[in-house]
Formats: sequence, C-alpha cells, structure tokens
Amino acid sequence: MKTLCRDHDSVAEAVMQRYDERAVNASLATLTSRQRRALTLAFYDGYTYGEAAACLKVTLPTFKSRVRTALHRLRAEVDVTGN
Repeated sequence: MKTLCRDHDSVAEAVMQRYDERAVNASLATLTSRQRRALTLAFYDGYTYGEAAACLKVTLPTFKSRVRTALHRLRAEVDVTGN
C-alpha cells in the first residue's frame, strides 16, 4: 500500500510541475524579449547580474531595471490569472 501512495504522490507532483512550467512559460510570453532574456540569464542560466549585464552589453542598472520590471509584470500576470 505504501508503494501505491508513493506512486500516486510522484504522479501528482509530476502533473503539478508540468502545470507550473506551463503557467510560467505562459507568463514569460507576456514579457518583452529584453525582459525575458534578462530573467532567463539571471534565474535559469545562473549568471550573476553583473555577468548577465555584460553578456547583454548593457549597464548593471539597466539590467536590474529590466529584471525588476519583468518581475512586476509577472506578479501582475499571476494575480490576474489566479495562478
């Protein structure tokens, strides 16, 4: 019986992870390409803000502004969609 519960839990977790990934991807699609790229470098690719700014050839304050604006837009998107 314990195995069945663990199997159910792992399936439920996998479904929720896929749902979360789809929700995140849908929310990311609402961002500008510059904002999306900034978030991708900083949060998915593991760059520091300084490294990501250099990669994009922008100043650190510009990069931080893009990240901040993108996060605000994502927060608003999640609030609107209820995800």
